[in-house]
Amino acid sequence: MAGPRRDLSALSFLVVDDKVFMRELVRAMLIGFGVENIITKSDGLNIGRSIDQNNIDVIILDWMMHPFSGLQVLKNIRRVDFAEATIPVIVLTGHADVQCVNEAMGAGADTVLSKPVSTKLMFLTINTLITATREFIQIGNYLGPITRAHREMMNADDLELVDEIDE
Repeated sequence: MAGPRRDLSALSFLVVDDKVFMRELVRAMLIGFGVENIITKSDGLNIGRSIDQNNIDVIILDWMMHPFSGLQVLKNIRRVDFAEATIPVIVLTGHADVQCVNEAMGAGADTVLSKPVSTKLMFLTINTLITATREFIQIGNYLGPITRAHREMMNADDLELVDEIDE
């Protein structure tokens, strides 16, 4: 059963992809969902300015880009000193192998979708992301969603603490 549906028309999206075709494809999907404010960029240069000036609610980010990779862009977004560090980020990739997905999620992606992505999956992902309760963590210079790696670290630390108490 699907969760609550949200009207996407009031949201602002930033689509970052170095391929014109993909930017336009994602833009067309978002327009089909009723989104009116869509900003597109061919790279992650000055992404902070784009987010601030356009009150961006969600970022859709390509993983394999030049000159800045999706990893570099995502790490810049998830910096503790970045005002919008907790903004939802959907990563799109044509290389959705386990290593790529783990790297993206570990860097703070909220979700990773494999290209080509269907319109239905894109809508469901966005709807879930904007209606779900998101948990955040700050560790060092990172501020963003709690990742599987963070949970595993916390579970390991909790287990060590339990072991110390039992001794």
